[in-house]
Amino acid sequence: MSKRRLLIKLFGIPVILGVILGHLLPGFAFNFAPIASGLLFVLLYVTLIDIDLRPRRIELSSLVEGLSILSFSYVLIPLFLVLTVRILGLEERLATALFLSSMAPFALVAPLFVSNAGGRPATSLWQVLISMIFCPIIIPLMLLASGIAMPVFIKPLIFFLVATSFGPYLLGLATQLIFKERLRAFSKYKSSVASLLLAMLVYVLFGSAVSKWNNWHAPELTLGILSFHLLSDFGLLYLTYYFLRQQLGKELSVTYAITLGMKNMAIPAGLLLAYDPSMAFVPALGFVVHAFFFNYLGLRARFFK
Repeated sequence: MSKRRLLIKLFGIPVILGVILGHLLPGFAFNFAPIASGLLFVLLYVTLIDIDLRPRRIELSSLVEGLSILSFSYVLIPLFLVLTVRILGLEERLATALFLSSMAPFALVAPLFVSNAGGRPATSLWQVLISMIFCPIIIPLMLLASGIAMPVFIKPLIFFLVATSFGPYLLGLATQLIFKERLRAFSKYKSSVASLLLAMLVYVLFGSAVSKWNNWHAPELTLGILSFHLLSDFGLLYLTYYFLRQQLGKELSVTYAITLGMKNMAIPAGLLLAYDPSMAFVPALGFVVHAFFFNYLGLRARFFK
């Protein structure tokens, strides 16, 4: 078994460890909450550092196709969520947390799993980078259009999204231009460094979120949030694949299905932990589902038939 294949199979382990430790030692994790944003920034940077980040020409057909997929993820799904929230009569703060979770940018590990499943990793990476660039622009617009009350931290929200989206990308691109061939030596250690950072980040975010999740929240609410993340990961994976495979073929449908099913919950969790800690549990609970989702994809790479 290749090292890359083994990495994919074990990718959910750091997430599981972070969740378990966060549940067992939530108070200790909250002591490190101030460094969560820094950990996230470094993790994104390390993940991007040896990926070719140079701008490329994109064919018009691919651009239209890609933007259509992004519109589905960042417009139709959030609007459907808003409608559901209104029907259920959920409080505004909870609605905002769910909304931010649904509009998180795609995870940077998506191309790795796409490649493993026989998709197009370059297309997946393009989707990931575009989602990171669009987030600071489209989230405030969708909040305004949806009728959900603008959070009091709207300006910090935009700044946070810009910093965590453009910052690692620009720093990674600059590193590639300056060091070039020297990055090959670091690539050997990238997986280990990224796994350690991921475990630390999940522990800090999940543990801190658990410590601030008010005791009066009913278990049914936690179960409902967990169901939301299950639909966001597994539900969206299968829905996208079976809807697109007749129109786009297996390769592209696999690419879009896996990418759309992987949202970077660390970004809304880190944001809410800083400005509305009691609601940070909403995206942080997504780490639990992500752990199973990563392992599921790693163990069943060829399940698309």
